[in-house]
Amino acid sequence: MFHDLQILIPSRSRARNQRTIINLSKDLWQYLAIVVPTEQYHLYRTSVPEEIKVLPCDGIGNCVTRQFMLHTQKTGKLITFDDDLTFYKRTEDGTKFIRMMPVDSLDMVSHILTFLDKYPFVGLVDKFMSQHTPRNFKECARFNEVYGYNRDTLPVPWPEFRVPHEEEHDFNLQLITRGHKTAVITEYSKGQRTFAPGGCADWRSEAVFANAYTEMKKLWPQIVSFGGKATAFAPYRIRYNWDQAKKQGGIT
Repeated sequence: MFHDLQILIPSRSRARNQRTIINLSKDLWQYLAIVVPTEQYHLYRTSVPEEIKVLPCDGIGNCVTRQFMLHTQKTGKLITFDDDLTFYKRTEDGTKFIRMMPVDSLDMVSHILTFLDKYPFVGLVDKFMSQHTPRNFKECARFNEVYGYNRDTLPVPWPEFRVPHEEEHDFNLQLITRGHKTAVITEYSKGQRTFAPGGCADWRSEAVFANAYTEMKKLWPQIVSFGGKATAFAPYRIRYNWDQAKKQGGIT
């Protein structure tokens, strides 16, 4: 059905609570593997459907796991989904997003793959307030939770996942500031339960957030700033100047 496709879902301490898998078509399972902590491999292998592969990964945190997933192959297209997602599709008039059935995920994946023919890194817009985004897509902007990579068009050397949090935005910025456009698809969106048990909640802490924010400011002093409402783990939010990133990359 799909040529040269790999789908990976990182998961931790949620062997019996795989929302993303349930919301994806079973026709996609042949391309799919769950990436789990090595010490949890047996629990996952005996909990998820046999048709789905389980890959053990050493290390803790998003940075290590995403770096591992990207490098499981040297070529081909990769889509990664967080393990607790619900998916939505934009209505024809563009005014709202409605929840998708699993069968609809085939068109969503096909849509992502089409964008990967042009862009090396793509994602989906968030569900919240997404009806106000431009139709079809926008370029060089923030996205999370769903990531598409075209390993064959990533610049060499490939960008790396370097920070313990906000790692996807660092990856995105590495591409943009090197002159490579990325895209956020706005005809599909996704949502998840914030701070749900398991997953990042196993290792995420105020110290992790603080260290990541400090590293991001050092890496991107002209792009990263702080402010806004407090979060559960920090007294401020991190902000990105995407126009400045494009300027550094010579993107107009």
